[in-house]
Amino acid sequence: RKSNKNMIRTFARSFSTIQPGGSYFNLGNALKRVQGAIKAPGKHLKRLMEPSGRDYSPFANTTEDAFDEVAHEWQALITNNPYDIQTFNMLEQVMIANFGTVDNPHVIFTADAPFRYVGCSGTQNEDDYEGHELLMFMLREGPLQRCPSCGQVFKLVRLRNEYSAEMDYYTSNFIPYNYEEMGEMDHTINMSILRFQKDSYEPSQFETPSNRVYTLVNPDEHDRILTDPAYRLQKTKTLEHKTKVFAASLDQIEKEFWESTGGHPRYPINKIDYDTLFECEKAILKLDREFAKIKKFESRKFIDRANHERRENRMKERAANRLEKGYTLYFGGLTEDEQKYRDYFETDLQRYPEDEMIEEQLDAHDIFASGDYNFDKFDFQEIYTANPEEDATSIIEKKLFRFKYRAANDPIDVYLKRQERVISRQNARLGSKEYTQIVENYERAAQSDNQLAKAGAENAYLEFLAKETAQAYRDYYEDDKNEDFKFLENLSAPETAHLIRGFENHVIGNAAPRGYITYNKRQWQPSQGLWSNFLADWVYAKAISYDAEQYLAEVTKNDFKHQSLDLGAKTAQKQIPNEKKEEKKETTQEKK
Repeated sequence: RKSNKNMIRTFARSFSTIQPGGSYFNLGNALKRVQGAIKAPGKHLKRLMEPSGRDYSPFANTTEDAFDEVAHEWQALITNNPYDIQTFNMLEQVMIANFGTVDNPHVIFTADAPFRYVGCSGTQNEDDYEGHELLMFMLREGPLQRCPSCGQVFKLVRLRNEYSAEMDYYTSNFIPYNYEEMGEMDHTINMSILRFQKDSYEPSQFETPSNRVYTLVNPDEHDRILTDPAYRLQKTKTLEHKTKVFAASLDQIEKEFWESTGGHPRYPINKIDYDTLFECEKAILKLDREFAKIKKFESRKFIDRANHERRENRMKERAANRLEKGYTLYFGGLTEDEQKYRDYFETDLQRYPEDEMIEEQLDAHDIFASGDYNFDKFDFQEIYTANPEEDATSIIEKKLFRFKYRAANDPIDVYLKRQERVISRQNARLGSKEYTQIVENYERAAQSDNQLAKAGAENAYLEFLAKETAQAYRDYYEDDKNEDFKFLENLSAPETAHLIRGFENHVIGNAAPRGYITYNKRQWQPSQGLWSNFLADWVYAKAISYDAEQYLAEVTKNDFKHQSLDLGAKTAQKQIPNEKKEEKKETTQEKK
């Protein structure tokens, strides 16, 4: 037992810097002391930076502190909480008609302080709009308080930053924010010293919305509204009906006004914004289609219960072949999730094919058919000036811009008739020997090192595109007697560039080839060592990379020449064996 104590004492002293009878240096303990000295300031800083108790509240919002009034005002708009509304609607509840009594006191709300300064002028009489001079006094939280002059009773109610039945009850005393009035100053009341400045920012001003509807009630009805929930609901329903009638009346007045003055004024816009709006509309419709497909795929179990198990097994089996048993390369924007959708609904897609390019064209026609993008509704202006300036683009730019959005301006029957004529004649021209010769010369020059030949072939190809755009314009407006085609003659280089950019190819589709290539995985050879298998895998990966590049180049080239309106998904399963063996490939392609 004594030997154990000596061993423990010796072990403890080894971690001590001072030994009995003298000093002793221990490197490990010294490092610990240095580490503790470095960490000591961090502990004090951590204590100072510890968040307060209010930060742990589930209703606290750090954006209030970060962006102050603006973020808090948006919070009041979104949450519709009386605590937040009171912060920015301090003047909303001042104009209250009832005279405060003990049974029905004049209620004053507060959110950020336990007191309020109240001014009382008494009740109005036939001689004066004030019963007495304005008296200011401090209304504190707690018991009822009376006006020293007229005896009107006031009650201070302090709101809490929480969601409860009590706070919901007080919400009816406030006029909530609405999205139409956020940031607008239609009837502003300046309550700040900033009103003397030329420009005042929105947070410094209190707004009075112009679209409110009020229902006047007498004091007896007011007391009943406060105490009878059913009567209050009935009055609220009546007020909602009045609000709808008021809004409908304003809409009808505005409609009749524009009809009497010749219609809505033309909206000022530049051509870039017009293009952007149109592309945004197409993108929204595309997202709607994608979300519809996702919804259809997620609910596939309930669409076809009889064939669900068979389709599910087929989808999972093909997914396992792509992801577990092989290396898969997707191209053209195809994803694994979309390929699962195609595998599951393979029969439906064969019967009713889904073509992205055709769907986008239909979306564009739907947008144009709505009439919202008719040129008569827009006043095209320049974008580089702050003041309204007339569109200063050239005649050919204006003509080609209108030709690009011809579906938005022409009646649907006229557009379809003219567009059919354009497509049929372009098919005949692009199938001629002249076009074939130009494309072949361009491809041969692109593969050669002769820069002069490349420039000549490129110029010939671009010249053909400019002529084709001009001819398509003539074909479309062939039956328009008011159209003059002289502007297409003797064009300058910049004007020719506009024609080249406006080229539309109705023969070759715009959709890129989409599909995937699956390479079978190399089998692990137990007879070989770890490094031998690793080296073989590296050689196999290099072979896959080279073969994939060659395949994609071939697919792109073939689709450039023979692309149809619906390409479908190309699938290829390839197996690259050992380099010592003869290379074997199995390629399958599926086209709709």
